[in-house]
Amino acid sequence: MPQGLGSTGGQLPQKPARVAVLLLLRSLHMGGAERQLALLACELKHRGHVVMVLSFYAGGVIEAELLAAGVVVRSLNKRGRWDLWRPLIRLAQIIREAAPQVIYSFMTVGNLLGVLAYWLAPRARLVWGIRASDPHLALTKDRFARLAAWLEACAAGIPSIIIANSHAGAAFHRGLGFPDARLRVVHNGIDTTRFCFDEAGRARLRAAWGIAPDDILIGLVARLDPLKGHRYFIAAAAEILAHEPRAKFVIVGRGDPLYAQTLRQQVVRAGVVEQLLWVDEHADMASVYSALDLLTLPSLSEGFPNVLGEAMACGLRAVVSDVGDNARLLGEAGSVVAAGDAAALAGATLAQIAASHPASQGLREAIRARIIERFSVSSMVDQTLSLLNLPSSTSINEP
Repeated sequence: MPQGLGSTGGQLPQKPARVAVLLLLRSLHMGGAERQLALLACELKHRGHVVMVLSFYAGGVIEAELLAAGVVVRSLNKRGRWDLWRPLIRLAQIIREAAPQVIYSFMTVGNLLGVLAYWLAPRARLVWGIRASDPHLALTKDRFARLAAWLEACAAGIPSIIIANSHAGAAFHRGLGFPDARLRVVHNGIDTTRFCFDEAGRARLRAAWGIAPDDILIGLVARLDPLKGHRYFIAAAAEILAHEPRAKFVIVGRGDPLYAQTLRQQVVRAGVVEQLLWVDEHADMASVYSALDLLTLPSLSEGFPNVLGEAMACGLRAVVSDVGDNARLLGEAGSVVAAGDAAALAGATLAQIAASHPASQGLREAIRARIIERFSVSSMVDQTLSLLNLPSSTSINEP
């Protein structure tokens, strides 16, 4: 047999060993953290690692997607907040089954579960994922949430690495006493295969919504929550219409019915009832972004806004508030305004309309290219694997 095969002394290079990774979070219903966990789990499995996802509660859209992708999913089958002992026994059983080498948990409750899992598997490496970047969380009236946040801060020295999805989130938790030496930032990955401009979807939705070809559709996509700045969007709509009669508006999202009623009353007072649509939710968000001419994100607080990244992957420009990592994500693809300033929001929106309406194909492609180059799923996974000290690929794909 011929010798001299590099530094292996005639030995074939060894394939990197597969690593057993346990991903933990509270539930698998639709949400930003849940979506990122699903993307990470599927990519880790595709790259040959052994992946199990564990949640408190069974069911959810994300669970169905994971199972369809062949990812192993387990649940503690909790029956409520105070159902504790039976799930703990099941946790011990699952840890024995999974034998994880890496435990990666997400968000406050998931991170506390991660500590328990780590105690049951002390040879594993514990990594936390944090998503919150909101100082308003400290004002919550939920005593359990406040207790959980306090416990998380007390236990922040246990994980070897704490991964934030935004610089704003890292700074916020640093202020809470999380150890700076263990904090790292890995921005969310945007699925650019799923989110891309859809001309047919644009035409279909605009027709269904009664939007004429020459109308300029401005959208706010967010849950109905005071922190998302809907009231500034509505106030700005009236001023925008005074200068641009072709403008139409849509709010996509759902939330507290009482808060929704308050917003609808504001719409009546602002005199934009005929020009503003309400859409609770939509299964095809790529078509929603494609139907818009401009996205607005007037939030009072953000971390890494998935909505903005998804919209940009569809080639959409945006006007965003200067909070969280909004400006870092947007780049030159729109305007950044002060949070809580409806007049500034209206002025920047009008300026964007005047500068580039309708959007050319070249502009859409340039905006999309920014997401592909800087915020792809592959980039997110590569950075995460590096922090977890895992090989990027084992060259072994499970059936």
